[in-house]
Amino acid sequence: MNIKDILAKIAATDSPLARQMLMTGLITRRLADKGKPPPVLIGGLALSYYTRDVYFTADIDLAYADREALGEVLSELGFAARGRYWVHPEADVAVEVPASGLAGVKRAPASSLEMLLLRDRLGLKRYRKTARRDPEKKKILLELALKRIMKAERSDYIPLGFRKRRVRFAG
Repeated sequence: MNIKDILAKIAATDSPLARQMLMTGLITRRLADKGKPPPVLIGGLALSYYTRDVYFTADIDLAYADREALGEVLSELGFAARGRYWVHPEADVAVEVPASGLAGVKRAPASSLEMLLLRDRLGLKRYRKTARRDPEKKKILLELALKRIMKAERSDYIPLGFRKRRVRFAG
């Protein structure tokens, strides 16, 4: 299967978490093809994965030491650099590489107690992140959210004659 087919399948995935995890897997695979180590998944997507989608994030945060290699892979996959973010327009996915210090660090699997503590902390700090978000990130996340809303609302309209009317179906 070629990259364009894989990207099309990722873009067609309904679940944002699944789409982001699939894209992360593709990025990791492309880095491995180049003989590079895998990136470290950090931030909101890591929390979203471990909490089974209780926490929502609109971007993928990766820690990676070789930013040039990662930038090359992201460009090959169709991402466009916008400030410190890489945005894929068709798949509605944004990637940020905020840290490189974690790359190459050996990681031990978290115990179930650590995961419970993480979930508890997540509930306490869930809404603080949005207050500290910088304006550039707010703009990118807002654009992605509006694009998803417009895509969802398109299916609510049915052409009737020369006008489009909003139709609500019960059920």
